[in-house]
Amino acid sequence: MSEFSSHHPQLILPAAVRRPVPVLPDWFLRRQHSTTDAAGPCVLLAESDGENFEDLLAAWCLNLGRRSGVRAVVLDDQRDPGICARTLEGVFAGGLRPDAAIGHFSSPVARRAAQCYAAQGVPFFAPGSSADDLAQGARAPVFQAFARDSGQIAVLCSALRGAGQAVVLGQPGNAGAALLDALQAARPCALSGYSGIDQVPAGQVTGNPLVLLGSKEYAAEALASLTGQALPAAVYLSDDSLNAVAVRQQAARLGCPVFVAALCRPRQQTCLLGFSAGSIEHDAARLLGRQPGPYFLTAWMAVYLALRGLQKGCRTPAQMLHSLQGRSWQTVYGPLVFDDCGRAEGFSWELRRVE
Repeated sequence: MSEFSSHHPQLILPAAVRRPVPVLPDWFLRRQHSTTDAAGPCVLLAESDGENFEDLLAAWCLNLGRRSGVRAVVLDDQRDPGICARTLEGVFAGGLRPDAAIGHFSSPVARRAAQCYAAQGVPFFAPGSSADDLAQGARAPVFQAFARDSGQIAVLCSALRGAGQAVVLGQPGNAGAALLDALQAARPCALSGYSGIDQVPAGQVTGNPLVLLGSKEYAAEALASLTGQALPAAVYLSDDSLNAVAVRQQAARLGCPVFVAALCRPRQQTCLLGFSAGSIEHDAARLLGRQPGPYFLTAWMAVYLALRGLQKGCRTPAQMLHSLQGRSWQTVYGPLVFDDCGRAEGFSWELRRVE
């Protein structure tokens, strides 16, 4: 398996695909080092085609000064746990063992990938998965640089309490399905749950809260089906929809308030690990040609911390955990600490109006 083609990072594609495959953007390729990195540590960047994939690559590029001597390999996980696992098994069988892995923003994929990395002793940073059960224990820590779903469910419950009835859609095969189950278990009000907007009986959405749990594409499609004659009282979206252009366009069209679950960013907190978060986001927007999505800053943070650990000689999950513990990390989300399972503690959730 060749690691470089014209000194460009390798893009590993699965043998079987169900979604479009990504293409490495020119701005990413132009910002990579060349043969001087070939003997250094290797970092695997893993995600499926789309904005989250681009955001992860931008997070890597914007850590330019800290990745000298480190090479990147990019993997398409197809947002599918089985395809991801088979692709990773092929990577390891082919003799490529990364020194760290970052990505897998889909929680079902992250869970399966974490098992593969644990079996190979590869430190895994998950900057987009909010699954409560992703990091299982200190023997196989997963560096979960994001808040967990239990907090997201709590803020949604607070918004729905007092409503007579709410309609909830959870995307099948996505973290949205697990969120639907969790929200129904919490039962903040009478809930009617479905997997798609086409399953909702006529008139049930009108005047009631509507909750859309799933990807930004899933949310935008559901919003597009709403008409002015049958609007909900309000719409609540899960975190993947933050800053999504298609979601903002649909929200502007509707005549009802639309909110999205997001990580709290206290106003007094402007720095991310000693750097200006505003400047990082500005630089990312210039690269991407759009505002970065909900997982960009946590991806930047994961890249930074992984590279820091590699520079200190960390090559195992236990070594990486030791490098992260024993201090508080100052971020735009407030101070964070890593527990014995590798989870970043200190995040909180809020509902943010989509405008």
